[in-house]
Amino acid sequence: VGLDQLFPGATFDPAIPTQLQVTGVQPGQRPLRPDEVLRYFEALAAASSRAQLTAFGQTYENRPLVVLAVSDEATVADLENFKSGHRALLDPRQSGTPAPAELAAIKTVAWLAYGIHGDELSSTDAAVALAYWLVAGTDERAVALRRNLVVLIDPCENPDGRNRYL
Repeated sequence: VGLDQLFPGATFDPAIPTQLQVTGVQPGQRPLRPDEVLRYFEALAAASSRAQLTAFGQTYENRPLVVLAVSDEATVADLENFKSGHRALLDPRQSGTPAPAELAAIKTVAWLAYGIHGDELSSTDAAVALAYWLVAGTDERAVALRRNLVVLIDPCENPDGRNRYL
């Protein structure tokens, strides 16, 4: 599947590696294994200041659970302060009820979690394609999403089940 089919009208930064360049697998050619997904997310984070990869746990079979944070460069560079400020503003125990203007001025956080069942083949592969577009996209839609959101992509909630199924 070509990227122009997945993201019509999108343009991409050639400095950001594609799935094919990192894994040897074209999108849609076959399902990616959990180790390939992890390797690709590591490559995205290494290649771009618009992405940061964080491990937040391990599976029973010792596979890492990760989330890729994607936003504009300034937000990703200061992600820890963004998280603490966002949490403080939205926690009424700390700040009371935020005014509508305060809420309108902050970025929205979108957590996208994929693949909770091992046999859900397309979801994790969709996460990989979306991650590429959000990180490498130079078109106005991708830029606007990074400007207005912090997108957290959990590519596979159950890498053990996916690995077993594949």
